[in-house]
Amino acid sequence: MYIGIMTTTNNREAATQIKLTKETMTEAYIAASKARNDLTRIIDPTDSGDGLFRHCGKVCSVCDRLIGYNDEEFINVSVFNNTFVRDIFDQEKVQDVYDVTTSVMTELNKYYTQNYFKQDPLRPDADLVWINSLILSPSSYGRVKGARNKKKQLGCCKECKNAIFQIMRSDRNEMKPPKHAIVNGLMIGGVPKVLTDLNSVELALVSLARIENHIFFILSRSTQASKRMAHYVRKQCSAYE
Repeated sequence: MYIGIMTTTNNREAATQIKLTKETMTEAYIAASKARNDLTRIIDPTDSGDGLFRHCGKVCSVCDRLIGYNDEEFINVSVFNNTFVRDIFDQEKVQDVYDVTTSVMTELNKYYTQNYFKQDPLRPDADLVWINSLILSPSSYGRVKGARNKKKQLGCCKECKNAIFQIMRSDRNEMKPPKHAIVNGLMIGGVPKVLTDLNSVELALVSLARIENHIFFILSRSTQASKRMAHYVRKQCSAYE
């Protein structure tokens, strides 16, 4: 198996070819699959809006940041019911640093509520009554662990999990929220619709990044096939410039 790598930098092209063994390809596939599973999760069709399974990034329920590779942790929902922890994350006790009206603050609290665990109106869950009164990421995700106990857990990053357990061990006068937690003065609300509905041209105008390099990976079983495919890709790219 050959892999052709073609790069373009400042309108200059460079092409190289590497021969890969079957074992190398298998190891690369396994590593890529592990990285994908560590960095993304699958959204259930009932929650995706269009009835399709979709991959999305894993977001920390505490700080609303994407969880990095090998940085995923889970924290029991019951931990948030600790007196000290609950006092920090309670929507009614959030720090008064926003200088906004009561109605705006109500909307912010409503926005920053976990949406992963749903309350069943026919079988109310006592845990979800108070967990939905805390300032958590709207992109929170979780899992139910254990066949018997069925403990509800929320995904978070290692830094936030360690900080929460530090709160439980601290004196009340020394308690402080995790550094990057939403509740630590970082409630900014949702993205306005005028920004979420931008077309490709408008996105290019406001983007802070510009594409200057392109890398193509072309797999083939022969050198000639790799060269033909590289030539085809090069022509297609030129047609769009």
